[in-house]
Amino acid sequence: MTSKAAFTADEWNQVLGGVFMAGFAVTAADPSGLWGLLKETFASGRALMDAKNNASASELSQAIVSDMETSEGRSAAQDHVKGRLQGAKREEIKQRAIDALRAPFAVLDQALAAHGDAEAWQGLMDRAMTQEFSWERSARDYVELYRKAMSRV
Repeated sequence: MTSKAAFTADEWNQVLGGVFMAGFAVTAADPSGLWGLLKETFASGRALMDAKNNASASELSQAIVSDMETSEGRSAAQDHVKGRLQGAKREEIKQRAIDALRAPFAVLDQALAAHGDAEAWQGLMDRAMTQEFSWERSARDYVELYRKAMSRV
């Protein structure tokens, strides 16, 4: 199984940045203001939490989650996104985000192929494509989070 050790520091930052970049790409492809941004933020967070709570998640998924739980990991991801999107005009963000996502996917493809885990990569893609990222689910999650926050006030 491919692990974090299979990546250079720059490649790993691309992988971490890809978590945020995916949300930017979706938001830019279908801009829907603050609610759309919140929706993608919750979807990204939910995907990370699902991976964290999944005992059968790959070592690679667990490493991504582990790093994203640290301020250093989040900073590396944010810096990657800033470096790719800085100076972009509004209409350029979508294409830059999509282009920036190609790099981590290429890195992951190479790492997984090098370690003979093409089947694991296909499984990862298949699971990602079956996830529900609908507005209805995001709205329910937001309402639940809001109620929890309000119950503590």
